Amino acid sequence: MIVIANSTPLIYCATLSDLLLLRQLFGTNTIPQEVYREVVVEGKGQSGEREIRNATWIQVKQVKNQKAVERFIVSHRLHKGESETMVLYQQLNAHLALLDEERAVAYARRLGMNVLRTAGVYMEAKRLGLIPWVREKLDRLRQEGFWLKDEDYEAIIRQAGEE
Repeated sequence: MIVIANSTPLIYCATLSDLLLLRQLFGTNTIPQEVYREVVVEGKGQSGEREIRNATWIQVKQVKNQKAVERFIVSHRLHKGESETMVLYQQLNAHLALLDEERAVAYARRLGMNVLRTAGVYMEAKRLGLIPWVREKLDRLRQEGFWLKDEDYEAIIRQAGEE
């Protein structure tokens, strides 16, 4: 399975000391160079920087079609990391994109991409018995500044069977 990850899911999983969940769930994860730059270079000393830099199971790939990246940025007001994530998904015929920002998720889905958000990572981890509770993870994410609408929080909790 080819999984392409954007910055936000990596950073928040690392913040909760759950980065290895991504390895357990998906094996090798792939990130575009821009995501590496955002998390490791620009994010020096911040959450996720050391973990991503040292993760041998995360491979960094170059996006070949920079014109497509620019089109995503200009036409859909996406960040460069999100745009590279989606173009790399197409380039590698990936199976899954890890994205969180609402505009990027909506556009990726319109393009037919299979998208999983950070909360979905925890849902899948619970389904596979890797974690006992989704609610605990969502609460911690919110404490760390992860933006999640109350109605979405409640829907995820219901879907996880943790009402």
